[in-house]
Amino acid sequence: MLKLAEIENKKLAEIKLVQLAQQAMVPEFEAAADLVRNELEPFRKYGRVPFVGVSVKNDVICIRVTVQKTFAKAVSYNWLNESYRVTSSGGLFFHDGYKEHSLACDAGQITQHFLALHKAKITARFETAMKDKRHGSDNAYIKDGEQKLDRSSAF
Repeated sequence: MLKLAEIENKKLAEIKLVQLAQQAMVPEFEAAADLVRNELEPFRKYGRVPFVGVSVKNDVICIRVTVQKTFAKAVSYNWLNESYRVTSSGGLFFHDGYKEHSLACDAGQITQHFLALHKAKITARFETAMKDKRHGSDNAYIKDGEQKLDRSSAF
């Protein structure tokens, strides 16, 4: 016999355990989000506001970071994303592209892991923001030597 009801009950119990583990971990992730937000606070001096959010989907808890300009039309996209898988036994794992590694559910360790992974991107964006402020540019993505085109003068 297939014993589908038994398979269903086992799977539902596993899903419930993952949900309970996630509920227990979310406060640590919220605390980690606050720590990441504090690390990104210097962006404010250069006209950018850091937003850090935590979301839960299936067996994954995600941290998403966006840094938006305060003086331009707000365009929100998730600049940095990191997902952490929760197991039914209460384990927390991240995937490095090759294999999964365990991580303690501790706000400090989660923050340290997130910032270490994204250090180069954060530093590059911060340096761009500093350069834009120094040169009076309102565009965070203008490279050295590039100039904005005045479209109205073309016609």
